[in-house]
Order: sequence, then C-alpha cells, then structure tokens
Amino acid sequence: MLRDSFRLPFSIMICLILLNRLDTIDGTATAGEDYVKLSEEFKMERGQLEKRITIHVIDDNQWEPDETFFVKLSLPEGEEVRTKLGSKTIALVTIINDDGRVKRYFEKKKIQF
Repeated sequence: MLRDSFRLPFSIMICLILLNRLDTIDGTATAGEDYVKLSEEFKMERGQLEKRITIHVIDDNQWEPDETFFVKLSLPEGEEVRTKLGSKTIALVTIINDDGRVKRYFEKKKIQF
C-alpha cells in the first residue's frame, strides 16, 4: 500500500471547534481494490486553516487505466445549525497508473503445405 496525501479544494471558516465528516465515493476506482475507503468524522479548531487526511492507495502491480474516486466533505447530523460549508464539497481524485503495460510476443506458427 502507498500512502498519499494531497490538498482538497475545500474551505471552512473556523470560529470555534467544529465537527466535519469526510467520505470516499467510488468512481471508476473501487474501494478495497484500488484504495482504502474512508468514512470518518474529524475536528477542526479555531484558527485551523487546513487538515491533513491520508487516503491509502492500493498498489496491485497490474496495469490498468487511470482511475478516479471522490472525496466528499459534509457535516455530521446536527452540525448544520452552527456551520455552513462552502460551495465545493466534493473533490475528484485520480489514481495515475504507474505499472508498466506488459508486452507479449508470440512466435509465428509455421504453416506447411
């Protein structure tokens, strides 16, 4: 497994301690095969501008096309009363294939007449 972290284009103005929720959603990539599903709540405190979240990408050493999944930021039930999310709450993540395509060569069959 590889550990990848990246910035997601979400913004939240923090005035007090807030609870947030982060979930991954399958696209062409499949949880359990291409990446490890994430579904968790996390806290952000006053003055905190970013939060690092790690999503594990599964390296299977097999060639396949680039694949995508989504990361969704939402609020746990009850938090909507004191928190408002920005307009971007879903980010598209692309897993770039880094496994080489295998070339196979076949011997020509000899045909006799």
